Amino acid sequence: MMETHPSPTHSSTSVVDDAAIKVLLIDDNEDDAMIAQAMLTRVHGIVFESEWVSTFRQGLEKLKDDSHDICLLDYSLGRETGLDVLGEALRFGCRVPIVMLTGTTDREIDLQAIKLGAADYVIKGETNPDLLERVIRHARERRKSLMEREALTQQLMESSRRLGMAEVASDVLHNVGNVLNSLNVSAGLIAQHVRDMPIQDVNRASSLLEAHQDDLGNFLTHDSKGQRIPGFLMQLGIHLRDQHAQTCEDLDTLIGQIEHVKDIIAAQNDVARATSIQEPVILKDLVETALATHSSEFDKDQIALTRDYADLPQVITDKQQVSQIVANLIANATEAIRQQGQGPHRLTIRIQLDAEQDNHISIRVIDTGIGIPPDNLHRIFAQSLSKEGSGQGAGLHNNANAAKNLGGSLTAASDGAGLGATFTLELPVTFVEIPT
Repeated sequence: MMETHPSPTHSSTSVVDDAAIKVLLIDDNEDDAMIAQAMLTRVHGIVFESEWVSTFRQGLEKLKDDSHDICLLDYSLGRETGLDVLGEALRFGCRVPIVMLTGTTDREIDLQAIKLGAADYVIKGETNPDLLERVIRHARERRKSLMEREALTQQLMESSRRLGMAEVASDVLHNVGNVLNSLNVSAGLIAQHVRDMPIQDVNRASSLLEAHQDDLGNFLTHDSKGQRIPGFLMQLGIHLRDQHAQTCEDLDTLIGQIEHVKDIIAAQNDVARATSIQEPVILKDLVETALATHSSEFDKDQIALTRDYADLPQVITDKQQVSQIVANLIANATEAIRQQGQGPHRLTIRIQLDAEQDNHISIRVIDTGIGIPPDNLHRIFAQSLSKEGSGQGAGLHNNANAAKNLGGSLTAASDGAGLGATFTLELPVTFVEIPT
């Protein structure tokens, strides 16, 4: 069987090459592929640039490249079928519209192809240039409309997320504000009790006893001031005991109110997790988007990029949260490299499937930056260190909490100062399933 065959097919010289529609033909029959290519040349007013591959694996790799405008897919591909290609394309989030070609009419195959995401279903013997042009045009228009709807849906989801976060934050602030009023009252009462404690009376009694320590017995029994000291100390003890009890009671109230604030915040975190928007995500695309925001910095600071992406299908996760974590890790790594100074430097992004845990993936960000001293390694995710905003510290506390909310973890490793660092985000995910 033949390998990849690019073949420009020009049907009109009035259209420039830049406007050519790139067509991927996946067919194990060379004659059928040549017929399809010839038919494309007979379509008026459109330039097609076709590429033919003859196997399931070649076709899938080409679809993953996402470099074609349309795919014409034969149903029969030896041991595999076009439905197998459609299923894999669905799992990997293929954006290329796919038109299924088959030699026979089979309603079950038709329905299954559409269910798996095929843009259309065409019978080979009934196809002509006009029909083929119309099918291709409609498939591309439907794909464009779908992508526009997806973009709008994404915007609506983001707006909904932000609105929900604002509403939750407003409720939290209201509830916490009410508790803070009570906290303020309790703290004021405790402060007043402490200020009212007769500490000066204790000092005066102590000074009198100290002044007469050489004749203390005679002072307490015969001196009028000394005779009043035992009764005074008794009353003072009763008063201090009562104030101590009241202060302890107020402190218990204060602690209870603080626990109430913690409960409110914990409830808010539960709401945040419950309202997490789960959606299909192609992890390498997510990482590439984050890298693109720093491309100018990589060039300026002479940072070489290494991409090590496992061939993973789409996963279902909270795209927004994962994007924020990855973007922050890349920003931290870039800053750590910049602080390290003279290079050369390298930033490595690695996406892997966890070999020990099913449905777990890891995203590693490995840099050659300033590294992490051993004393800081155990507290790199502490809020106080993260607030310093330098090197490997900025935002990591929030990132670690976000990873925990997603059911995963964020960890750090480094051989020491000046020796770079590795941050690992581990997440449980659900892989996109093929409809049956």
